[in-house]
Formats: sequence, C-alpha cells, structure tokens
Amino acid sequence: MAKLKKSTVKFQKNHLKQTIERRKKQQKVNRAFKKRQESRNRGDRPNENGHASEEKTDAAEGKKSGSLDISKLNVSDFLNVDCLLNDEEALELNDDNEADLDILDTFKGIEDINLPEQAEDPNEEESDDEMDEAEEGSTIVTKEMLQEWIKRLEQTPTINSLKDILLTFRAMSLMDEKYNTSCRYQINSETVFMKVLATVLDTAPLLINANLIPKKQGGPTSSSKWGELQPVARLYCNSLLRILHDVADDELYEVLLEQTNTLVSYIAVLPLARKAYVKILLKLWSSPMVSSPVRLQCMKNLCNLSSVPIGDKTQKKSTLLSHVLKCVYITYARNGQQVFEESPSALDEMRTSAVSIYRANDRHAFQHAAVYVQQLTQHLETATKSKTKETMKVVLSWQYLNCLKFWATIVGVICSTAAQEGAKPSQLSEITYSLVQISTQLIRLNPSVQFLPLRFHLIRMLIDLAKVTETYIPLAPYLFELFNLAEVRSKPKPGSMPSLDWSIIIKAPKEYLHGKVYQNEILKELHSCLIEYYACYGLSIAFPELAIPAVVELSVQQQRAKNPHFMRQIQTLKEKLEEQSRYIQQQRSQIEYNPTNQTEALAFMRNATIDQTPLGNLVKSQKRAQANRKSHK
Repeated sequence: MAKLKKSTVKFQKNHLKQTIERRKKQQKVNRAFKKRQESRNRGDRPNENGHASEEKTDAAEGKKSGSLDISKLNVSDFLNVDCLLNDEEALELNDDNEADLDILDTFKGIEDINLPEQAEDPNEEESDDEMDEAEEGSTIVTKEMLQEWIKRLEQTPTINSLKDILLTFRAMSLMDEKYNTSCRYQINSETVFMKVLATVLDTAPLLINANLIPKKQGGPTSSSKWGELQPVARLYCNSLLRILHDVADDELYEVLLEQTNTLVSYIAVLPLARKAYVKILLKLWSSPMVSSPVRLQCMKNLCNLSSVPIGDKTQKKSTLLSHVLKCVYITYARNGQQVFEESPSALDEMRTSAVSIYRANDRHAFQHAAVYVQQLTQHLETATKSKTKETMKVVLSWQYLNCLKFWATIVGVICSTAAQEGAKPSQLSEITYSLVQISTQLIRLNPSVQFLPLRFHLIRMLIDLAKVTETYIPLAPYLFELFNLAEVRSKPKPGSMPSLDWSIIIKAPKEYLHGKVYQNEILKELHSCLIEYYACYGLSIAFPELAIPAVVELSVQQQRAKNPHFMRQIQTLKEKLEEQSRYIQQQRSQIEYNPTNQTEALAFMRNATIDQTPLGNLVKSQKRAQANRKSHK
C-alpha cells in the first residue's frame, strides 16, 4: 500500500469530519430544493412536512394542470358505485311522513302569491277504472273534495292552503304495493290523479320558492325559513321522485323531468333525494324503452344537478360532479355488455350525450378517464400474460369494446371542440396514446379470422379518433396485412348464407368461416376502412409521402386478387390516391415551409373539405353505398 502524503494525513486528522458533515447538509438542502421545484412544476405547494397539500391542490383545481399520479388514487372508489335501480325496486326515501306538513297549520307564509288558474275541463269525466274500496283509516279523494281544496287555494293563495293537496300527492306517490304504506288519503280515479298532479306541479314550486328566498349567492339552505319549511320541501321532492320512478309514459316523463330540473337546488341539499334522483335519471337515460328526447333530457338534468352545491358544511362549494361522472360510466358499461339490433344506435346516443357532462370540468374528466383506461389496460395485460379462457373472455367482449369506444368518443369530441374554439388544449388529449396502445395490442392478442369483426370495430374507432383529434395513427399495417390472410386469398367455399351485420357482431359464427359470404364481407370492410383511413389525412401536407407505400402495396395486391369486383375496387382506390397526391403536391407548391417555419404547413388547406378533392368523390360514393345497404336491411 502506498504511503499517504503528510497533507492527506493532516486533512484526515483536522478537517475530514467537518467536511463530511458540511457535504451532507448541502446534499440535504439540494434534495429539498429539487423536491420543491418538482412540486411547483406539478402545481402543488409543499406543506410543513415537505408533502404537497391536497387541500390547496384541490383549491387550485383548474388553474394549474399537472400530471396525475394514479397510484395515489383509491381506484375502488371509482369502481364501487351504487347507481343501479330496477323498476320493481322501491326508492330509499324514508325521511318524509305526513306529520311533516303539520308545520303548515301555524306557519306564517307569504300571502297574495299569483298562481296560475286551475281551469276545469267541461268534458272531464270520472274514470270507470277504479280501485278497490279505501283502506281502513284512509279517505278516498273525490272530485268534489279536490275542487273544494283548489277553490280554497285560489281564495287564499298561500302555502298553508296546499296541505291537503300535498298529502294527496304524497299518497299518489306511495300507491304502488312495493311501498306498503298507509296514508290519510287515497285515490281510485285516474281523473282525480291527473288533476292533483297538474295542480301540484303548477302551484307547489311557486309557493315553496316564494317562502324560501335565499340570501345573495346562496342556496335554499341560506333562507331564514329553511328550518321550518325543509320538511315540506323534502316531502314534495320525495313524492315527485317516486312518481317519476313509477310512471311509464314519455309525455309524463318530459313534464316531470322539467319540474325536477327547476327543483334541483332543493334536491341537491337533500341527501336521500339527490341519491335517488341520480339513480332515476340514469335508469331512464340507459333505458331503450324510453324515447330519445327523454333520454337527452335526463342527461341535461344530470349536468344541472352536478353543477349545484350540495350544501356540505365542510366544503361549501362541493358538488356531485365526481359521483355523477362515475355513475354515468358505470351505467354505460353495464348497458354495453350485450349488443342487439337496436343497441348500436342507443349506445352511440349514450356516448354522445355523456360528452356534455365530462366537458364540465377538464381535470375531473381527465382523472376519471385515466383511472378507467388504466383499468382497461390492466385487464389487457392480464389476458396477454395468462391467456386463460376467463381473462381472454374479459377483453374479447362487447363490454370491453364499448368501454374503449366510450373513452374514444369523450376524448375525441372534447379535444376537437377545444381546438376549434381556440381554447386551452384539454388534458384528455393525453389519453389518446393509451387508447391507441390498448386497441392495437387487442388486435394482436387474437389474430384469429373469427375475430376479424372485432378488429374492424377497433380500426374504425381509431379512424374516428384520428379524424376528430387530427392525430396521426399508423393503422395501414393492420389493414394491409389482411390481404395475406388465407381467408382472403384462398378460394372460398360456395354457399348461400345470409349476409352478416358487422355492427352487432365481434366474432363470426363458425359456419361462415372459409365461405364466400364471409370473404366478401371481409373485402367490403377492408375496402371501406382503407378509404376512410386515407380520407382522414387527405388534406395533410404530407399526404403524398403517406400514400406512396399504399399505392405500392395496392399495385401488388391488384395482381394477386382473384375476386374481379374487389380487383376493380383496388384499382379505383389506387388511382384516387395518386390523383389526391398530385392535387396536394400542386397545392403545397404554392407555399413556403420548412422544419423551422411550420406556420404555413399547419395552416395548409385548413378551411378546405375532403369533398372538394379527388379522394372526396370516392368517399361520397362509399357513403351512398353504405346508406343503400342499410335501407335494404
């Protein structure tokens, strides 16, 4: 061992310990500084313990956008959501009773309120469809009794005069045997039922609102009379929700939904009522038996409800948005488990209408999308590793595909809208890569020709996503490799089986495999997807370069094709791609662009449409052919 220098020995003896301590302190300071810088970049501010304050992060929500750490979220909270409601199930609204209206006997309400006139229909007759005799302790409400109550209400237009009508209204909401409740009044006439309903809907909201005037920028709980009239408002809201749950008529749905939407500030501050209201709206929104306008109105009501403060004393501005977002997705996922002939259009409508509530808060939408898309990723990873029958069944299913379509629609529409309006880019754009990755891995997971319908569903979904987000997604390899399948190249078995509706299948029946019908369907879908894919980038300044491999590959496949009709389709597509390439080259020759100056390139043909180009003619003819096929089904 070499002998140490005297200076080294002297340093070790006199200065080494202090130097090591000084360096440790400096490293500690450097680590704290680095941590503080990372927190600032995320939009957080460290607290006394050096950790980011969750409360301050929430308060700064929307002001700063940072990456979301999914590992810190409780994923079970996003999956275990109680939002399912059956028609036979009674609502859990057990916090109102008839004694709640006793306060109206002594309450000094506002007088001389202008109420709409209750016009009597001269052609109105008692319904012959009557129920059994009144239960013991109950009084049957007759038309004469109701007219007397209405007359009293007109003469003394105060909330006090509404007591008997409200009691009857509550009894109407509890008529179904599933509630098994005795009431003071009972109705056995459809005419009286409709008259009570019309009277209450016209007068009760006006009288309640007139007596519960909130303070400035406050809800009904800020009113000085809320403590007295809360039971009355609760009884009315609960009764209205029970009737909304039990009726089965689109016209009544529209009337009741409009009424509940005006009462949303009351429903939001009543815990049981708001929980039941969300369930009812989701039940109607997801029901194929309900008309489209009613389903759309349900989503509008959900958006309205999720924006109203719920009156939480600890968090005054807290809303139901996060809960409603979870419920909307879970409800959609349950509806997407199976697809029938009418299902595709209904599911498309659900996806499109759900966009309105997810665009309410970009940070909340991104958080929910990240969690649920990560869950889809985990299912796919499990299936890829184990490849058991159970795990494969999870991902090769309608529910999994429909969940992917849901997030593709949400991400696509919100991101494209933000770009069109010139607003700040949505955080949801970060989900695009995950959706593409999941979809392409799912295509590779099971390359069986029996699952070609699933592949085409995924490719069409990604084409739509690329179109609305203006994102380049390399899908050409997944399309051109289909030319090499034996199912496409080999001579098919003759047969006269009916054609397949690919919109409602993800797995072809075995009897169709290697048959002429299945081969023709594959070629038809392949040709359609190729047109749609290249039409996405038909106005891109880089289209000529993008089309070169496609033209070469189509030339090769044209020589190999054995189907004369498909051979002509390939020839037409190749010619249109070449024409489009020459058209784009001619247009871009008129501008100057380079890697350091992309302004002209980004603005290239921004205001043009694909219909004005050579490839657009092929797109229009394809759409006409698809419309003709649908009309003949």
